[in-house]
Amino acid sequence: MSLYESRSMLCAALTLCTALLAVGCGEQLIDSGRACMPEAPLPWGPVTDTGGASTRILAGETSTVEVVLSECSSGSVTWKDKLCTVTAQGNNLLVESSAVAIPPRFSSTDDCNFITVACDTPGLTAGRWSLSYGGNSAEFDVPYAGDALCVDAP
Repeated sequence: MSLYESRSMLCAALTLCTALLAVGCGEQLIDSGRACMPEAPLPWGPVTDTGGASTRILAGETSTVEVVLSECSSGSVTWKDKLCTVTAQGNNLLVESSAVAIPPRFSSTDDCNFITVACDTPGLTAGRWSLSYGGNSAEFDVPYAGDALCVDAP
């Protein structure tokens, strides 16, 4: 093995170790926070004005689920690998999410950021459905018009 190959392998190993340490020092969040259809209402007011109903879900259409990972995260926190999936199991929409929150090496800023990740549902048929997240669930009927549907993880 040449000196160049040895250095290249060492650099690759150090890069991998650095990446693993960065993730290893972060907090792994799985199914935490809140899942809402079609989007989470912001704590300071309504998201949209749809004539009295903030959420409309129609038969045959997909919808968006927004998972709120943090309602107040410092801007100095790095969020990695934010994932969200929705799987239909019969008439149950199972929402799963994960992310890694990596705190800064030194001090955090005092700002407050809403951290979310979104995913789409399959097309929903008319009838009774449930939205499940983190072991909790909420039932709703399609078509639906009303407040945002939210389920908090324990």
